[in-house]
Formats: sequence, C-alpha cells, structure tokens
Amino acid sequence: KAGGSSSTRGIFSSGASPDSSSNTDVIEYVTIPSEGNSIDFGNSTAARRNPGGASNSTRFLTAGGYVSAASNIIDYVQINTLGDALDFGDLRISKYYPAGTSSPIRAVFSGGTTPGNTETMSFVSFASLGNAVNFGELSSGGGNYQSGSASNGVRGVLGGVYNPSATYINTIEYLTIASEGNTTHFGSLTVGRNASGSSGGTRGIFAGGSTGSNTNIIDFIQIATTGNAEDFGDIGDTSSGMAGVSDSHGGLGGY
Repeated sequence: KAGGSSSTRGIFSSGASPDSSSNTDVIEYVTIPSEGNSIDFGNSTAARRNPGGASNSTRFLTAGGYVSAASNIIDYVQINTLGDALDFGDLRISKYYPAGTSSPIRAVFSGGTTPGNTETMSFVSFASLGNAVNFGELSSGGGNYQSGSASNGVRGVLGGVYNPSATYINTIEYLTIASEGNTTHFGSLTVGRNASGSSGGTRGIFAGGSTGSNTNIIDFIQIATTGNAEDFGDIGDTSSGMAGVSDSHGGLGGY
C-alpha cells in the first residue's frame, strides 16, 4: 500500500487482500484531524501491490508496484478532489517496493525490486506530467527494498533495508531532493527491519516492520542532523507493510 497526505487528508492507494491472494485498485482517505474510518476516494489505474507513494500539498503519486509482474506505472490524484487516478507517466525501471520521498516540487522514488533488487533512484516534478528521470543510486550497496521513508522537504531519508541475502539491515541513508546524486550514510535504526516511515517538519518516524517476524518498534531521527535513530515508543500491535502519513508534511510553504 502507498500513502501520502496534505495538511488535512491522508490517502492510501492499492495493496493486496488480507490473504495476499489478489491485488486491489482501491484508493481511500482519512481526514487527519478527525478520528474515524477511511472513506472511498476512487480507484487507481491498475490493481497492484507494493507501490511507492509521494505527495505535496495538492497531488498524491503512486509509483510502480506488482501487477502480474513489476510495473512502471505512475498515476496521480488531486488530494482535495475525490475521483479515480489519472496517468502521470512511467518510472525508468519497472519495480515494486520503491520508497517515495518528496519536496513541494519533486517526488523521488528509490530502490525496490524488479524482482532483483535495484539501487536506482528516479524523480518527477509534481506539476509536470511525464516520465521519471534518473536521480542517482543508493549507497547502501547490493540494492534494497522495503525501506521506510521520511522527508522535511529538503532532505529525504530512507530507513531500513531488506537486502538480496534476505537480511534485515538497520542502515539509514539520505538524499538532498533538489540535487541529483547518490545517497549518503545517515546512521542506523535501533533494530534492522523494513519499517514504515512518516515525518513532520523536523522529525522522521520509522514504525513497525519485520525483523523476520513483525515488530511494534517506533524509532525517530532528527532529519536535519545525521545520527542514529532513538527509541520513540511502541505501536499498539506488531505490524508490517503499513503506510504512514502526517499532517505536518515537512513544514514548508506549498508542501
């Protein structure tokens, strides 16, 4: 499932059925300041699982995913207007499990599997429909997927790696969204896992995930300052494969 948000709405797109026997094209939303169940938003352009999501204050993009094979689809919705997703363009490489980070201007989709793990990163500009362009490569080596992601609108941070040898790694790396290039080492999660990520203006949160079995761990980082993650607390249940959203959304105007 892919997640994204504005300052008021959180959106969740696509995914798999509870028994993982089928994909879904359902898009749902919540009003973040109001507790309650999700509401139907519309449908994605394709039923798929394990896509990546990224958003600014107006658009939410869903990229890649597994249809009957790895997909290069990018589609989008206008966050404040209910309706079905529209075609945006294509990723450079068909893949699933990409990690999405964003600024008010750009969405960057990093890593994933094709099903061979990939180090590639590509980006699009939210305001201009079109295909993704090369951004750089991940520095963690060997490719990765199932990373959680967080951003303050300037820096995108990727936490946790599930690598080709089926090992959960605690690596955190970061990229500067406005400048193409490879990622740089940031620090380490408290436990190696494939956590879900979300962020506010200053902090990134990595919650849940799998270490081989599901966990309830929550870590946090200060996005502007490199260093290791610290314990934040626990989620209410052990969980893996979540999508995180936040109404803080980086704290930058237009974001």
